[in-house]
Amino acid sequence: MSDASRDGKLVALQTRFGWAGIGRWWHIVERVSEQYNGGDPAATFHFGRLALDLAFRRKMFRSYLEVLQELSLISATINGELLIISIPNLKKIKDNYQKDLQATCKRLASIEEEVEEEVEKKKKPPPSPPEGGRRVKPNRTKPVETDEFLDFYQAYPRHVAKASALKAWSKLDLSNGLLQKIMAGVSTYAKACEGKEPQHIAHPATWLNGRRWEDEPEKSVVRDNPAKPKGSEYQDIRNWKDGRFQVPNS
Repeated sequence: MSDASRDGKLVALQTRFGWAGIGRWWHIVERVSEQYNGGDPAATFHFGRLALDLAFRRKMFRSYLEVLQELSLISATINGELLIISIPNLKKIKDNYQKDLQATCKRLASIEEEVEEEVEKKKKPPPSPPEGGRRVKPNRTKPVETDEFLDFYQAYPRHVAKASALKAWSKLDLSNGLLQKIMAGVSTYAKACEGKEPQHIAHPATWLNGRRWEDEPEKSVVRDNPAKPKGSEYQDIRNWKDGRFQVPNS
């Protein structure tokens, strides 16, 4: 019903009974039209049965009919269980209804065609792989080893997982002085790692992903009395027993 939003009477009906109220009115129009023969636009019904068809309780159905009459949408006469309903301009309403119905049906048919096309697209199997081989994966742009990356990698104190480092490097925006900050940070980190075992040095990708150039510089620890190698005390005792132990001159 495309004209419902512009029809003040139907808007008032929708306000009182919701969209279900408009739907029930159209149901009444259809039922009256079934008995319409071009003459008197009135039809006779059994009050209780029509109320049941419209899913109304008797009292609510009576109130609904009163509202329809207040809005001049119908003229109703109730005599016991006999209900006579007349609809003004029934032929015009019916003609407009048929036009709206046809337009709606065309739109629904168009929507169904669109849905069917979409379903057919989803049913199509994926393209078959080339004969004698696997399906060719689409080409993806690989990160390029730029001069800046190579300078960084050369300056980094541990050369492992270069591909991962390049991937992490490609995600960085080196504008606004970031390249200089990274190179200064890696220089500081390399000095702090002097003398460390490789397993105690972060991978370059880990260092980049963690933005480790923003870390505070590590303080190097200087030992005045380096510990003797393991087992040196035992060797000193053996030298003493064998007479090879020498006391340094004071």
